[in-house]
Amino acid sequence: MIKKTIAGLIMASACLVHAAGSKKVEEPVVVGEMKESRAIMDGVYSSFSKIIPVMYLDNNRGSDFLKNKKSKAELLSNLNDIQDYFSDASHVEFFQKPGFRPSLEVIHYHLKDTINAVESSNFQFAQKKMKGLTGICISCHTQLQSTIGPVDFTKHVKKESKKDFDSNYSYANYLYLMRDYSQAANAYEEVVKEASKKGNNKELLSSLRRIFSISTKVEFNYAQTKKMIEKYTTILSGNEEAQDLLKVWDKSLERWKDFDPKKVKSVKVFVDKYLVKADAQALAVDGKNDITYLISSGYLASELASGKLGDDSAMALYYMAIAEKALSETYFYSLGDIYLKDCVMQYSKTKYAKLCYEEYKNGVEFGYTGSSGTDIPEFEQKELKRLKALID
Repeated sequence: MIKKTIAGLIMASACLVHAAGSKKVEEPVVVGEMKESRAIMDGVYSSFSKIIPVMYLDNNRGSDFLKNKKSKAELLSNLNDIQDYFSDASHVEFFQKPGFRPSLEVIHYHLKDTINAVESSNFQFAQKKMKGLTGICISCHTQLQSTIGPVDFTKHVKKESKKDFDSNYSYANYLYLMRDYSQAANAYEEVVKEASKKGNNKELLSSLRRIFSISTKVEFNYAQTKKMIEKYTTILSGNEEAQDLLKVWDKSLERWKDFDPKKVKSVKVFVDKYLVKADAQALAVDGKNDITYLISSGYLASELASGKLGDDSAMALYYMAIAEKALSETYFYSLGDIYLKDCVMQYSKTKYAKLCYEEYKNGVEFGYTGSSGTDIPEFEQKELKRLKALID
């Protein structure tokens, strides 16, 4: 049950907007539907902002925090409020579009696990789950295009102070989550320079990837991306790993020099030209396909959000899953498996439903055994049988 009035929430706006999107949606979301969506997401942000400080407590302070009955009760109240808002979202048509329905499903399960961890006073696990929640939100937020709404969410939220975070990297991730991409890019640049001096390649490369995801997946701007490659090639002249990655990106970016999403006739035309050879066997985490998967994910998300693809949604979900899996190691919380399951459940009579099932099945088998799937837990075996029955 929503705990604030819809009118009050609408005045504060929501996080379903912003970002210079790549393709104009021909039919904008109806006003009433958008008001409901914004109201719900503002409620989510209101409660989410209250748990942010807890995410960055060290283990001792965190354990003490959960020992305090009042603090623990307040945290649980905020998490339950978030759960309630997302439960309300399942009744709003906008969130049932193919691009968002899978994200909503995984949020429900993740929040349940998070609440259970807090109730059991397991701070380390609870903290991990809360940070994971941020990752899921990022995965969904980066799918949103400017055409979804005319208001810039970043102008209406009260930003958390930089001092509330345990590192510049955490603060940059927060800005990225809030879709304040301009400030996030600046913050990540600071992290890149700082990490370069300290030799922290993990944060350096992760920040670099987030920076480039903004100009490709979120906004698609060839000229800006090209300039950034030149800029960071100079800044990171002494970092061999970063130089190798930037060279790969520069080469692969040329394929997209003349790409104009507004001129693409259909998802099938796009897939045939750019993704027809993409499958799980071709995936690599060496960065060679990063640009392709980032741009493709952004384009396909925009098309799914239009709600006009029909059975072609299955194709879009399949290739979005491929992209998510390829990028999950270094970019976002992966919704790949969720997209695959959604493809099977919603479009079971299409040829892509079978491809999605096989991709999901292969992932489960490899995840538990690396090969034959003999150690798959019973609940996963039941889920595979349920999905298989839908396509038979």
